[in-house]
Amino acid sequence: MPERPGLEVFYMVETSVPAGVYMVDANSGEIIWKQNREDDPAWTQGPSGWTADIWDGSPGIEAISNRAGHDDHHYLLFSATGKVLRNPFPAGCTSVEWDGDLTRELLSANGTKIGNFNGKEIIDVPELQPNPLPTASLSMVADLYGDFRDELVLITILDSGKRGVAVVTATEPIAKKYVTATAVLDYQLWLARNMGGGYRSVYDRELQE
Repeated sequence: MPERPGLEVFYMVETSVPAGVYMVDANSGEIIWKQNREDDPAWTQGPSGWTADIWDGSPGIEAISNRAGHDDHHYLLFSATGKVLRNPFPAGCTSVEWDGDLTRELLSANGTKIGNFNGKEIIDVPELQPNPLPTASLSMVADLYGDFRDELVLITILDSGKRGVAVVTATEPIAKKYVTATAVLDYQLWLARNMGGGYRSVYDRELQE
């Protein structure tokens, strides 16, 4: 939230009674805004979501969560101030830093599609196909090479029938330079623990030229 000093924390609650999403002040724990079962009985469980700056039409980050358990494909997109920007928001998307602009792109269809959110819908970029291996499954998105853009980690099936790992990176040159996330200790720690419990997570940060 650019207009507030300090940091904020966005989190989801899975349990049914206070199920919902909350934005709180990182220093005091004060609830800045929330949407939970008290506000809308459709909230029964909020197990899946993430934050990233995916649209330059709304200041700060955007936040995404579903609200009715692991089988629920009904996601909501919130602005940094708690406004619902899209309901429902397409399921199966994850954010990625791919083309070098100030907002993050959205991966879908097992990493074979990439698009940009324009405030209403996701516009696919047809000439881009980050995952060129249709039989591979997307495992993780992270900046592994330290060039600030993300790589895709894919699980592939080798000719022998065994599993293998492939890493795909963006090759299109860009006109700007940014400080890489891998220079930040917090990002290094996130890389080490990401998917440690089986859940894929998203790390977002403000780009610095």
